[in-house]
Amino acid sequence: MNAKKYSFEIWCAFREKARIFSGHTAVISPSGQVTFKELYAKAGQIADTLSESGIREGDLIGLALPNMINFVTSFLALCRLSAIVALISPKYQSSELKAILDNLSPRCFLVSLAQIDDFERRISPYRVGMVHTKVNDDTVCFSLGDNPTPAMRHPLLNDAALIKFTSGSTGEPKGIALSAANILAETDNVVDTLMITNRDRILAVVPVSHSYGFDLGVLAMLSSGATLMLQDSFIPRRILADFESKGITIFLGVPSMYRFFLETPINKPPELSHIRYLLSCTAPLHPQLIDEFRDKFGM
Repeated sequence: MNAKKYSFEIWCAFREKARIFSGHTAVISPSGQVTFKELYAKAGQIADTLSESGIREGDLIGLALPNMINFVTSFLALCRLSAIVALISPKYQSSELKAILDNLSPRCFLVSLAQIDDFERRISPYRVGMVHTKVNDDTVCFSLGDNPTPAMRHPLLNDAALIKFTSGSTGEPKGIALSAANILAETDNVVDTLMITNRDRILAVVPVSHSYGFDLGVLAMLSSGATLMLQDSFIPRRILADFESKGITIFLGVPSMYRFFLETPINKPPELSHIRYLLSCTAPLHPQLIDEFRDKFGM
């Protein structure tokens, strides 16, 4: 089998770029931070553990972690193993997980230890014989014991490296299969268009398991050497303080967040002139909201 099939090409491309930024801070989260060198070292350790648990090239793995450092290290680990990575929202309920199981039959899921009981409850009506393999202090490999081999796959998955999901108008997740070449081209487009460099600090409160946070947060960081700051909850006053105190240059937001910023009482607007982009996605941003935000924050 081609040594660069599935997601291994992504590992190679980003690993080569990371050598340039080795000592630079890659990811910061409430639980700590890692440099690019540490990021890839941790990814290598996770890859070894997953390999020992039986994950092989071409296995389809659901990455169902929240905004945490291990999301990034686990994604890289799966790329090193040349797996097909499916981005799974940790908030998916039983019906959504059932649709993914029935249509794609993942070999296993990677979930946080804090969510393991709830995740097992949501998935248990549809699979039995589950096996847990502790990956590290934050993550567990949730294997489907009665489903050791992949189901018959759609031909579009033959060259897939990553699967994203969109719910469309029906509410049932629909998979979008992307090759390694798709992902790398998408990354170059984001980094080149926004001119992201290793001097940028990207703040992501939106889920990195969704395309928006993944593309403009995780992929942008891996390619450019920027620092990705992850938050798992949106607290307007704290985020506004982070804008000023932590040198944020790019913020990944949604319209409702900008509305909350406006409605949050503050004594003095924070200094935001260093921010290059206040981005909004997932829904239309009303012109009136833009005007009100500019009036209050001068941005």
